Amino acid sequence: MLNWFKSLLGPEENPKEWVARGAIVVDVRTPNEFRNGHAKGAINVPLDKIDSVGRKVKKDQEVVLCCASGMRSRTAMKTMKHQGFTRLLNAGPWTALRLILAVTMLSLTSCAQTTGSQNLDVDSFAASISPEVLLVDVRTPGEWKEGVIEGAIMVDFYSDGFMEVMMALDSEKPWIIYCRSGNRSGQALEKLNAAGQVNVKDLQGGVKAWVASGRSLVSPY
Repeated sequence: MLNWFKSLLGPEENPKEWVARGAIVVDVRTPNEFRNGHAKGAINVPLDKIDSVGRKVKKDQEVVLCCASGMRSRTAMKTMKHQGFTRLLNAGPWTALRLILAVTMLSLTSCAQTTGSQNLDVDSFAASISPEVLLVDVRTPGEWKEGVIEGAIMVDFYSDGFMEVMMALDSEKPWIIYCRSGNRSGQALEKLNAAGQVNVKDLQGGVKAWVASGRSLVSPY
């Protein structure tokens, strides 16, 4: 009975943060229930078919589960844990999750509209670098070995725990991020803004623009 009341109160963690990080939403209701309405972007894996969820979702991915009340999704979560899934969140009723997703999408859209003022050209980027600023290279380890902008630390954008590592960094300092061309750092910028970190800027054109301007990279070692 206690677990049933907990399911009505909703998840202990915030599904909005999981979704902003790119979590997969799995609705475990029946196909008929799913067809009659579901959260945007959700995939349907009915509870009686949950053993097959590994065909659609990798075990190291973050997964947000939902159903009609939170009870079937809680059962699904237990089953998935036994299958080896470790990054699971029961969001409870799909109707509440639909609202959360709608708000998150609006937030991401707003971030996309405001990040223009957070993009720095090479000269502005260079002038902003100082010991008081956290400089983060979001390229891969292979790219990192080829040379970095002096003073940068590396947090691989493609790593599974990218957002967890980023949000654990010193939030008292302003952040400047960069990648190879500006694509990954732009995506990271939007994700960070959605997660509440707004004191962050990125380098337009990335390392390619930096080198093209005549500036050099240094060894990370």
